[in-house]
Amino acid sequence: MPSSVEASGPLSLSPAPSPTSSTSSTSSLDLLLAAEDPSPLLPPPQMTAHRVVFGRNVIQVPLKQSTTSEYVNLVLSQLEFDAMAVHVPQYEALPPEELLERITQLLKEQETKRRQRAGSSGDQQAGDSLAAFQSRLLELEYERKRLHTKLRGAKALQLSLTDENTTLRVQLEQQAVDVEELLRYQTLHLGGDVAKWKNVAKQALRQLGVVKDELKQVKEQVKGGWDEAAATVEDAVDMVVQEVDRREHVLQLSYLAEKKERETMAEKYYELSGRIRVFCRLRPGKEVDAPALVMPRPNNLLIAGSGKEFAFDQVFGPQSTQADVYAQIEPLVVSFTDGYNACIMAYGQTGSGKTHTMVGNDQGALEHRANGLTVHANAGVIPRALQQVFAVVNKRQMTYVDTIRVSMVEIYNDQILDLLHEDSCGAGKNAVAKNETDITARDVSSYAQVDAVMRDGNANRNIAATKMNLESSRSHALVFLHLESQHRDTREMRTSTLCLVDLAGSERISRSQVEGDRLRETQHINKSLAALGDVVYALQHKAKHTPYRNSKLTYMLRDMLSGQAKTLMMLQLSPDTIDVEETTCSLQFGARVSQVQMGAVRPSVESGALFKLQEENRTLEAKTLAMETQVSDLQRQCQQQGNELREAQSSKEALERQLWLLGGRQRGDKAPAELDHDESPPEDRTIGTSQSSTNRSASNTRISATECATDSSVSITAGINDISNPKSGHPYLCYVSTSPPRIDARA
Repeated sequence: MPSSVEASGPLSLSPAPSPTSSTSSTSSLDLLLAAEDPSPLLPPPQMTAHRVVFGRNVIQVPLKQSTTSEYVNLVLSQLEFDAMAVHVPQYEALPPEELLERITQLLKEQETKRRQRAGSSGDQQAGDSLAAFQSRLLELEYERKRLHTKLRGAKALQLSLTDENTTLRVQLEQQAVDVEELLRYQTLHLGGDVAKWKNVAKQALRQLGVVKDELKQVKEQVKGGWDEAAATVEDAVDMVVQEVDRREHVLQLSYLAEKKERETMAEKYYELSGRIRVFCRLRPGKEVDAPALVMPRPNNLLIAGSGKEFAFDQVFGPQSTQADVYAQIEPLVVSFTDGYNACIMAYGQTGSGKTHTMVGNDQGALEHRANGLTVHANAGVIPRALQQVFAVVNKRQMTYVDTIRVSMVEIYNDQILDLLHEDSCGAGKNAVAKNETDITARDVSSYAQVDAVMRDGNANRNIAATKMNLESSRSHALVFLHLESQHRDTREMRTSTLCLVDLAGSERISRSQVEGDRLRETQHINKSLAALGDVVYALQHKAKHTPYRNSKLTYMLRDMLSGQAKTLMMLQLSPDTIDVEETTCSLQFGARVSQVQMGAVRPSVESGALFKLQEENRTLEAKTLAMETQVSDLQRQCQQQGNELREAQSSKEALERQLWLLGGRQRGDKAPAELDHDESPPEDRTIGTSQSSTNRSASNTRISATECATDSSVSITAGINDISNPKSGHPYLCYVSTSPPRIDARA
């Protein structure tokens, strides 16, 4: 064997495919024929599965296992295969494990012998040469056997191929004969069959034509029946749809009527009982954990972990919209336009969403309401209510004359600040109103005007940032809408007030960490809310005294909390666990408020007849005032004439005294005792003269008064006079004398 051939690896076994039946008789010597092709590692598809395959320095020998019919591939090196071929002629009969063991033993023995030969001394060179010669002989013998084996295999293969070729040729010739006989038979017998089948085909075509005609008729009949059935079904479906629509419409009307009746009954109940309605709204939570508030059933709230459950008139979840909230508040606004006082206030801790619910913002898409109005989706209760009020006013302007005035104040540090006063500039520098009469009320006639007024007022509000709310309202905001409605025909007058309140939020100083001005604001806010709680407690327990004057907030809301208005409180709540204490306090306060009943609420209505009498009374009062003015003028004139008369009388008496003195001197001086008894003393004469002068002065005074009365278009005589005004015709009684007159005038 050439020395260049070396073992390429250890012995190994790998599975081989099972042999086919066509090659099961091949001998083991035939397997060596594959040695001519050393390139492929695996047998090509046309080779048998148990052939010996030579690869690059590797020989793969398929061996059949003794226990099963499967084959395994024995992968040998060239040296290992040579040892097996020479020393193990019957290798196919051995199990693979035993064959591997024998090959390994042979290789070990050859290696031992080689080492023994290599370890001998120089005197063994002859033995080495002999061993080399013997090895060469073995190689030549192996080569001879291998070539002989290849020759035998080639001959066997040639014989096998020749036999197989002969067999195939015989089979092919036999098949050709069979086919020829079959064709001859078919040629003889198919002629009659063709004519027969042609007749059958013609009959079939005729029958097919008849069937087509019948099918066409059936199709036409089916189409006509289908159209008729479709029309019938369509009519039936239309009737069913109409009936369903009619029933749905009836049910819808019935539902709406029942809903309206229930709302009317509920509104009537609230009117008769005067109970304060309490709505709750949960803002979206800021925490990812489970919320502190859950809704076990509609209009109920449960504090998680405590088992405390509260029931209210309406509960809005975090997903509720501004439109959902206002839809439940709208009946109060309608009552306001009907002449009832109404109040809507938002209560809750800071940051719970009160301002968002009451005011909102101009963001979001436009929302078209059922009454034809268009508002922003985020608009709050106040803008929606104002818009609805003006919509009602514009709709009934042919029937009513409506006058609307709006006022806006804030309670800041327990002071009433007028937000609409011309001197207001915000930041606690707004004009202070000492009482309600000092509050500015602006006349508005459209929603655009009131919206501008509201913007001016909101710009003057006090807002500051705390650790709990970046835009915390530091005051209570109150919006008053005053409505006067007079019927054009009956002259009936209705007056009502709508109070919209955005309360400042209660807050714990330990959490908000405010100081300075913010601390003082927080103290006043909490104090005013505590005063509101005291008022609610007094109303709840029917106390004899209600402490409205303990705070400016409760003082401004006294009319709304004393049974003269329909009141609704919107309770704003936070579902976060960190706010559970404030939330619990708010829920308890709302529960107390919902128990307050203040009696029936009645509208402020003045009848048309009373209004007419009041107008006539005002007209008569104006005429009376005019006549009193005329009488006062006459009194001043008479008083002036009396003063002139007294001055003239005094001058006359002085002149008479002088004349008397001059006459006495001409007659000569006489002692008083010498005077004639029939002569009166100067004093008596003076008195008599004065009396006669007084009579003459009275006559002159009467003439002067008469002339004065004539100039004034009135007739005056001595004593009690009947003075008539030619323009009005109303009589007045007047007493005229020479003394300063005393007038007794009555209508």
